[in-house]
Amino acid sequence: ISRHGIAHRDLKSDNILIELNDDDSPPVLVLSDFGCCLADRVHGLQVPYTSYDIDKGGNAALMAPEVINKLPGPFAVLNYTKADLWASGAIAYEIFGMRNPFYSMSGGLNKAKGEQTFSLRNSEYKADDLPPLPEECPHIVQQLIYNILSPNPSKRVSPDIAANILQLFL
Repeated sequence: ISRHGIAHRDLKSDNILIELNDDDSPPVLVLSDFGCCLADRVHGLQVPYTSYDIDKGGNAALMAPEVINKLPGPFAVLNYTKADLWASGAIAYEIFGMRNPFYSMSGGLNKAKGEQTFSLRNSEYKADDLPPLPEECPHIVQQLIYNILSPNPSKRVSPDIAANILQLFL
């Protein structure tokens, strides 16, 4: 969707629908709930952010760091170019059967380790803070997810390159 100048701005597992077929055909994936989407032919995926009255989008826990941290001002711009990509990296943890590291927990107890677990804050985390992905996740996919979740958008690959890597791998 980024190739078509659209930012969903509310990607989360609830908005990803998968239809499994009985035959050998691959599942069909559909994104839903485009109520917060941005599709602006004038500004593209960058929006002037002059006041707090301008809505940043959907779920705050899945907003890219460059969006959640942006403060309004006369020349401030919200850049959504890689924001959906970042959200998909966070959702990847759920796809591989893990807890999304950016969803808050109320100081829950990790029974396996006997310690409290807390979520990462998308506004102030370091790439080294990301929990490891399971061994079932192929190494190249792990590296891609870690890249996608870089707090610095200039260090992330583009959505097109991420899609190409996954398609070539699969």
